[in-house]
Amino acid sequence: MQNILLDSKKVFTTKSPFKIKIKEKVKKEPKFPIGAEQYDIGGYRVRKIADTGSAHDWQYVHHLLWLEAGREIPEGYTIAFRDERRCNITLENLEIVSKKEFLRRDAMQRNRIQAFVNSSKTFTRGKYLVLYIPKKKNPPYLHREIWKLAGREIPPKHVLYFIDGNPNNVCLENLGLLTSSEFGRRSSIERNKNPGYGFKEGNQTWTSVKRKPLGSEYLTKDGYLRRKVKETGTYNEMYPLVHHLVWLKAGREIPPGHFLCFKDGNRQNIALENLELLTNSELSRNTLIRRNKSRPNAKKMPIGAERVNGYGYLCRKVKETGIFKEDWKLVHHLIWLEAGREIPPGCRLCFKDGDRTNINLENLELLTISENFKKWSRILPIGFRVMVRDVKKLGKVIEHMKDQEQGEV
Repeated sequence: MQNILLDSKKVFTTKSPFKIKIKEKVKKEPKFPIGAEQYDIGGYRVRKIADTGSAHDWQYVHHLLWLEAGREIPEGYTIAFRDERRCNITLENLEIVSKKEFLRRDAMQRNRIQAFVNSSKTFTRGKYLVLYIPKKKNPPYLHREIWKLAGREIPPKHVLYFIDGNPNNVCLENLGLLTSSEFGRRSSIERNKNPGYGFKEGNQTWTSVKRKPLGSEYLTKDGYLRRKVKETGTYNEMYPLVHHLVWLKAGREIPPGHFLCFKDGNRQNIALENLELLTNSELSRNTLIRRNKSRPNAKKMPIGAERVNGYGYLCRKVKETGIFKEDWKLVHHLIWLEAGREIPPGCRLCFKDGDRTNINLENLELLTISENFKKWSRILPIGFRVMVRDVKKLGKVIEHMKDQEQGEV
C-alpha cells in the first residue's frame, strides 16, 4: 500500500494504480474543551482556560472568580474560604489571607479532624473503617466523614480513594478525589502489574486455563480432574469431568437426578470399578454414614477415654449414665479440682496463653465473666463489644422490671 501526501488535509491511499481512495485527515478533539470544569485530587474545582498541554491550562475556579471581580492576589497571599468549605464558591465566602495564616488554619483543621478520629468509635466492614452509631443500620464510612468535615464534597461520578492504598490510613493527606473512569484505569494498571491480582496463591486463572492445549488436564480446587476437549463453548463443555468421560466412554449414561460418585471417596481414583451411580437421597445417606464413621461414638467409648469437642476443649469420660453432660467433663476442670481448688459461680477457668490444648496447672487462671470478656475482646471489633455491653445492660433492666412486677403482686 502506498500513501501519497498531496496536501495537509487529504491523503490518497492506493492499493492499485486503478483505484484511488481519498481519506480526510480527522483532527482529534481535546478530551476537555476550553471552559470545562472538574475536581482536582484535593477537592478544588478547576476550569480549563487554555489548550497548550501544560499544567497551567487549568486554574482554580475561586481564583478566577476573585480576579473577575476586579480584585488582585498580592505576592505572599492566597485566597481562603471563610467557612472552610471548598464547595461553597461564592464571592462573599472568599477572603485574602497570608500564606502563613492559611497554613495555620489548615493545621487547626487537621487537629480538629484528628481529635474527631480519636474520639470516634469504629469497626471494620469489609476493608474499610465504619463509624459506630447506635440504632443506625447503614453507618457512614470514616474516610467519607473526614472528607466532609474538611469542607469538601464528593460530586457524582467521583470516587474517594486512598493515595497509598492503605484503607486503614484515614488521615486527610492520604485521601484524594478521582473520577470513576480514572479510578478504573488505575485499578486496571494495578491488575496488569500483578498477574495474580484477585486470585489466591496456587489457584489457576481462567485465562491460563483457556490457553491449555486440547487433551490437557488440571485439578480443580474441589479435587476433581477436568480435561480440555474443545476450544469454544461453556466451561463445562470445554472442560468436562474426567470420571464422567470414563463413564460415558464405557457406554453408560448419567440420567437426570443421579450423581456419579466414587466408592472409596477418592476423587482422583477415576477407575471405572471405583465409580457408582447414586440418586440424591442415596448420596446424602452415604455422606452421613461416612461422616459418622470418621467421628468416634461418644456413647460407646470406655470410662477414662478422652476426646476433643467441637470448641477445641479436651474432655474425659468419667461416668456411664447415658447423660452427656454428666458423663463427660472438661480435663482442665478436673486438673483444677484435683489440685484442691474450686470454681465459684460467676467465674470461668481460662488459659493464660489462649491455647486450649495446654492444660498444665500453671497455664490455668480463674477469671470472672467480665474479666474474661475484657481480656479477649481486644481482638473483636468495637461495634461487637459495644453491642454485647448493650445486651447485658438490657438484660439487667428486664430483670429489674420483673422484680418490680413480682413485688407489686
